[in-house]
Amino acid sequence: MIKIDSFKLRIPKSEIKELIDCTNLEREIVMMVLSTGEVISEQTLKVQKLSNDGGITSIAIGIETIPIKRIPTEYLTLKVTSKLLKQSYYDGINIDNLKQIVEYLHSVGIPISIEKLLSAEITDIDFCKDFTISEAKYPELIDSINSNAKSFKQSKRGLNIFNQKDNKGIEFSSRKTATPANPFFKIYNKFLDSQSVKHSVFFSYYKLETNPDLHRLEFTLKNKRHFDKYQLSNKLIDFLTLDQTTLKNILSDITDHHLNKPKDTNAIMELRKNQNVIESYIEWGLELSTRLNIPYETSKDLILNTIEKKMTRYRHSKMFDKVHYELKNSSAEYANKTYINSLMIELCLA
Repeated sequence: MIKIDSFKLRIPKSEIKELIDCTNLEREIVMMVLSTGEVISEQTLKVQKLSNDGGITSIAIGIETIPIKRIPTEYLTLKVTSKLLKQSYYDGINIDNLKQIVEYLHSVGIPISIEKLLSAEITDIDFCKDFTISEAKYPELIDSINSNAKSFKQSKRGLNIFNQKDNKGIEFSSRKTATPANPFFKIYNKFLDSQSVKHSVFFSYYKLETNPDLHRLEFTLKNKRHFDKYQLSNKLIDFLTLDQTTLKNILSDITDHHLNKPKDTNAIMELRKNQNVIESYIEWGLELSTRLNIPYETSKDLILNTIEKKMTRYRHSKMFDKVHYELKNSSAEYANKTYINSLMIELCLA
C-alpha cells in the first residue's frame, strides 16, 4: 500500500487565532533563516525546530512571506511527518489518524484544528511503499533496477547507488531539486535506516520493531506544478482521500522517467498472465508430475485442456516447455528471476 510519509503545508497567519509561542516549551529551540539555515534572532524570518521531544527528533515551524496580488502575505509553514504518530509510525498519515497528529501539535503549543489542517495548502509531500525482500536477494533487485535505468548527460539526473553501513539502496534525481521533468524516487533498507544514528532514538524510544527484511520505496511531489501535472488540488484533504489506483499511476509515471519499461500495455498484461500460468504450472503441474509420478506431458495437457482458444493453448504449450526446461536445469535460478520480476512489477519499476 502507498502511504503518506510527510508533508509541508502553509496556512495564512491571519487565520491562526492564537500565535504560536515556542519560548515556554521545555526543549531546545533553534531559529534559522528558511533559505540558508543561518541561525538568527527571534525578530526576523525564522524556522523553529523543537528538538528531542520525547523521541521525536524535531518538528519545524516557520513564517514565510509570499506576495499575493503584489501584497506581502505572511504564512505559517509546518512540516508534518509520520513520526508524530509515534507507535503508529508505520501506518503512514491518513484521514483516520489525523486527529492523533493534531493532538500532538496541540501538546507542543501549535493550536491548529483538524479543519484548518485539512484545508491547508500542501507545498511538498512524500509518499512511501513498504515491502520485504531478504538481504541476500536485495542486491539482485538493485542490480535489476540499475540495468533498466536510463542514462542522462545532465547533472543531478539519473541514478545514484549508495552502499553505506546504515544506508543501502538506490535513488533517482534529488529530493531537493526534483521537478515534474526530473522526479525523485528512492529505495532503501528500512531496517538499517531504523538503526542509524539519525533515527534510532525515535525507534528505540517508542519500541518500534522493524523487520530486518523491510525495505521502502519513497517518491515526492514537490510543488503546485507537480500537483497540476496529475490534476491534483493542493489541499491536504484531497491528498488524504486519494485512492491506491491513482497513487500507483503517479508512481508508475515517475519511474517511467528513469527506467526503460515495456511501452506496450498488452505486453505487460501478457507477462502478468504468463506469470499466473507459470505459478499454476509450478503448483499443479509439478505436483502431478513429481509427487504422483505423472509424466510431464500428461500434467501439461491437463492444464492446457482448461484453455478454450487453440492458439492460446499453442502459445502456452511453447512457454510451458521453456519453463519446464529451465526448471529442470536451474529451478532455483528461474524461481529467483520470476520473484525479482514480480517485485519489479509490484513496485511499478517494470
